[in-house]
Amino acid sequence: MKKHPFFSMSVMFLLGIMLYENIAFFPKIIKISFFLSIIIVSVLFLFVFHKKSQNLSRFIIIFLIVPFLMGAFKIHKDAAFREKYIKYLNNDEQVFAQGKIYKKEKKSKGYCYYLKNVYLKKNDWTHNSTYDLTFKKNINIKKDKNTKVITNNIKSSNISANKISKNIIETSILKTNNIMVYVQNDYCFLGETILLRGNVKLFDNARNDGNFDGQQYYFSQKIDYSIINTWIEKRTLKSNQYLEQLYNTKNKISFVYLLKLNYINAGTLSNMILGEKSYLDKQVKEIYQKLGLSHILAISGMHVSFFGIGLYFSLRRLGCSNKNSALISIFSVVTYGYLTGMSISSIRAIGMIILMIIANLIGRTYDTINSIGLMLLVILWNNPFFYSNSGLQMSFVAVLAIATIGKNLTYNLDKQKSRLIEKAHANSKKPNQKTLFKIDLKKKILMSFSIQIATIPIILNSYYEISPYSFLINLILLPLLEYIFVSGVAGGLIGLITLSFSRIVLMPADILLNLYSLVGNLFMKFPYSTVIVGKLSIWQLVVYYIVIFLFYLMTSSYRENAKENSNFSDMRTSNKGVKNHLKDNNKKFAVYIIILFFIAFFRKPLGFEVDILDIGQGDATFVSTSSKYNLFIDGGSTDEKEIGKYKILPFLKSRGIKKIDYWFISHGDADHISGFLEVLEEGYDVRNLVLSSMMPKDEAYDKIVQLAKMKKVKIIYVEGGDKLCLKDTEIQILYPTKKADFTEEELKDRNLLSLSFILKDKEFTGLFAGDLNGEKEKELNIESNLFFYKAIHHGSKFSNTSDLLKKIKPKVTTVSCGKNNRYGHPNKEAISRIRKECVNIFYTMEGGQIKIRKNKSSFVVKQKLSVIK
Repeated sequence: MKKHPFFSMSVMFLLGIMLYENIAFFPKIIKISFFLSIIIVSVLFLFVFHKKSQNLSRFIIIFLIVPFLMGAFKIHKDAAFREKYIKYLNNDEQVFAQGKIYKKEKKSKGYCYYLKNVYLKKNDWTHNSTYDLTFKKNINIKKDKNTKVITNNIKSSNISANKISKNIIETSILKTNNIMVYVQNDYCFLGETILLRGNVKLFDNARNDGNFDGQQYYFSQKIDYSIINTWIEKRTLKSNQYLEQLYNTKNKISFVYLLKLNYINAGTLSNMILGEKSYLDKQVKEIYQKLGLSHILAISGMHVSFFGIGLYFSLRRLGCSNKNSALISIFSVVTYGYLTGMSISSIRAIGMIILMIIANLIGRTYDTINSIGLMLLVILWNNPFFYSNSGLQMSFVAVLAIATIGKNLTYNLDKQKSRLIEKAHANSKKPNQKTLFKIDLKKKILMSFSIQIATIPIILNSYYEISPYSFLINLILLPLLEYIFVSGVAGGLIGLITLSFSRIVLMPADILLNLYSLVGNLFMKFPYSTVIVGKLSIWQLVVYYIVIFLFYLMTSSYRENAKENSNFSDMRTSNKGVKNHLKDNNKKFAVYIIILFFIAFFRKPLGFEVDILDIGQGDATFVSTSSKYNLFIDGGSTDEKEIGKYKILPFLKSRGIKKIDYWFISHGDADHISGFLEVLEEGYDVRNLVLSSMMPKDEAYDKIVQLAKMKKVKIIYVEGGDKLCLKDTEIQILYPTKKADFTEEELKDRNLLSLSFILKDKEFTGLFAGDLNGEKEKELNIESNLFFYKAIHHGSKFSNTSDLLKKIKPKVTTVSCGKNNRYGHPNKEAISRIRKECVNIFYTMEGGQIKIRKNKSSFVVKQKLSVIK
């Protein structure tokens, strides 16, 4: 640790942030008391032991304890700053905001401006008066440093659409973190300070397990809210021409790609080289993601290194002075970073490259691990919330794995290569190219392996699945990325001058991207192209990286042994010693790998559980039975798109659920089947589909059956009186039955013929009846005193009759519906009837996903956004 003080400091700073942030369930006074006690203990430690071990105590205090406390202090301060205003903001309320544009992105329906140095005023005007704001230079500071006051020295502007009210003397304004602003047209420049009004759009939490958490994602970037329906009131017209020209150049190069390549390759190349995501094909993105190639699409350290390190050493070889090479390289790498949007991995790579160039310039040894630590400190000090960003995690863990485990494993290969070259030069011969190729291939394999094992937890916690072929695919495709990059950059720059010649230069990139697509599509057809594993728990993450650290110590021992052997004068003796040592460590090596894979892939059986997912205006219920069967009931929505792809599947995958044994469809309305159809189209494993034999044979029915048959899903038809027994679980079908008399009109009514059944699993009994009509509820031959009742038809007024509720007397009732839906669900009268028989009612629209689990002696009900016992 003493060898890498900056790395030690960054680790402790990170631990301070994580510990303080993740004990959120404690009151602030307990948090503060805890960290104050650490300060007191630290002071006592220094006072007692500084004479006996002065250097050690100073190191512990300066490089370990102080950074730890600073991390906690930083996250506390920044979180408190956010809390001062975020809790007072509401969706759709109109506000004024002022900020400086630091980034622009093209979106499908317009443009997005990213603003920093933001000042916000909530709109509290009346219909007869309007407000106008002024820029920061006219804002006076009150006692509270986060609150600003606008005085009446505001001058009117021709740009403003509103007139200034003479009656306004001052208005309170709050400073906030960065924001996103959506506009229809791009007529503002980077670096401009703009004044705007619009409607607040808060970021959504994940309302189901495994779903995208917009709030966490944007909060981690210090972007706290967005503004839509924007009207630009004022502009400074003073912009950063350097950044604006880079932005325009980026768009022009993207246009060159679009003109000279097919749309798919143009979009992929734009994303790879320029970070331009608007043209990227969705299917290409999904394939790269599933096969573990997402890092190729993202602007990463690999891309930045081409501009930084590659250019620096190329200039040195061409005879350029060290100083000029350094200046040109640093300018180029920073320019490329701004051109591509300054992603977190770019910032990390740029910082490390600059440190490396400076170290080389001043004649100092470059320490990769210390550089990693220093950049982590800089990034987290600027934004401590970044610790939870998967991009930062992936970037730093990957480069750390290369600098530690990878370096240890390839140490002997590097020595072999250098000896081979030295021996060849000594004999005035060229080194054996075949041998060099083998050494380089082994090194790439070991480096790739190091990155893979270090980043598996991050990949699983981001995507919940992994490709067994990703290691092989990366070995095949990654070496070609350099040629794509060189061809793409050169072709894009030449295209700015002459379009005709750019096509020739872009040809290698075009051919290789076609090869990427060919390889990707080929591997996607292989069996088990992706394996669902699920999200790792906190204890799994901790244990996994403890084992990784032990594995690093083992590889360090291997490296030290290789160093000792390298002192032998006889190369054969040296290689023999290394091989013997490697042979001795093979068993240990295999044991560590087995342990790591066991930790990553181990999943505790779910046991009995019922999850009512929040999918807006619709129904989707997952049931894990005591006997380990996975059931799903309905799955559709009318007010949210692609819920199968973005809500149901992520939920299932995050829980490590690889298949559904029985999927029940109550009827063919879109709010019950849209997500199910998407799940089948995505190729998810559904073994059996359960339908009512009385289900209307309409267009929806035909679509369900045809798709099920195409995906080789077995269809089971049931009717009232049937039973499906699954060891400890019994599904008793109540309705409909062929014995009942239905009119021709009723036989076409989907809701009236909804499949209804009782699910029994030991102490659990629950009623599921789709959108059954209230008149038909009396035909349910049902027992009394059920534990669980899923409100019929989303809490409709014409269902959930008093007769049914008085009979079943449920202990827990759930209502699945969308907020402010056009149907008025849940109906007040229906809820009133339910409340008379059941006190415990939970709504997906209020608390998100509802989870019911069995504890030792009772059931526990939890909601995603709150917890209720």
